[in-house]
Amino acid sequence: MDEADCGAYLATLAPGVDIDHRSTPFTEDLLARLLDALRDPTTEHPRIGSARFDGASFTGPARFDEATFTHFASFDGATFTRAASFDRVTFAGLAAFNQTTFTYSVWFDRATFTGVAAFGRATFTGAAHFRVATFTGAVQFPGATFIRDVTFTAARFEAAQWLGPLVCGGAVKLDHAVFEAPVTMMIAARELSLRRTRWAPSAALRLRYTEVDLAGAVMEYPVTVAGEPVPFTGMGEVPLSEEVLAGWDAGVRVRNISGVDAAHLALTDVDLSECRFVGAVHLDQLRMDGRTTFARPPIGWHCRGLMPLRWSRRRTLAEEHHWRAATARQPAAGREPSAHDGSV
Repeated sequence: MDEADCGAYLATLAPGVDIDHRSTPFTEDLLARLLDALRDPTTEHPRIGSARFDGASFTGPARFDEATFTHFASFDGATFTRAASFDRVTFAGLAAFNQTTFTYSVWFDRATFTGVAAFGRATFTGAAHFRVATFTGAVQFPGATFIRDVTFTAARFEAAQWLGPLVCGGAVKLDHAVFEAPVTMMIAARELSLRRTRWAPSAALRLRYTEVDLAGAVMEYPVTVAGEPVPFTGMGEVPLSEEVLAGWDAGVRVRNISGVDAAHLALTDVDLSECRFVGAVHLDQLRMDGRTTFARPPIGWHCRGLMPLRWSRRRTLAEEHHWRAATARQPAAGREPSAHDGSV
């Protein structure tokens, strides 16, 4: 459209109308003018009915902050080449971001998704933020790739049965998040932070490449943390690319379960050689299956008085390493290959 036609079109819009801007190229100014035309005079925030932005390109910063989509909002295949912000946005219906590309950082802080939140095969090149977001329906990230960190701090998942499968080249942060329905999480990431995360029902965490921090996590029903031996599959059962994790150990390393009620925790095929257990309760009820790796004592000889003694072969905890370093300056402990390989 030329400027006259564009102005005439914008003049026909009113808060709450449906819009269709599939494959439209948006500059920062054009998007701002569109949202101004949809701004509710009562709330001073954009109010939009059904919205189609499939295949649209946003070449400038895209700011949808505090908008309300009263029906579905579809951004399938859209491209955001600059930062995108959906802070405090309300999606009253389906929010579709399938195969969407976010080249810079994107914010969904305090956003509310009352319908399905679909991010299938979306690509996040910059950091992604979903802090204090509320998901009242299904959450779909099948095949999503995060090059950097993705943050769900204090997010609430009211009905999500699945989180993933997704691949993250940085950290997945779910600190203080709340899950109110049984959930299966399938995550391949360098780090998974679950500090003070709360699972009201049961949860199954299937992980790859990951260092896990569970400090203070609250578990009311069984929670399983297990290493996944093969790559996850996405749509069409195609294995997900793990290129962003190339060169990293595909195993799962649990670093911290301090403050956890271990009676509800089961660990399968994980590395506990650097795990902190201090403050955990009911450790006698902690369940460990598969190949569980612990640390080992120092290698070589030590003296008791004048008598040389060889360190015994046994499993140790990370706390023993710190105690030895703090009290006796003993040599550093090594790492035991496995508790199930017959060497202990």
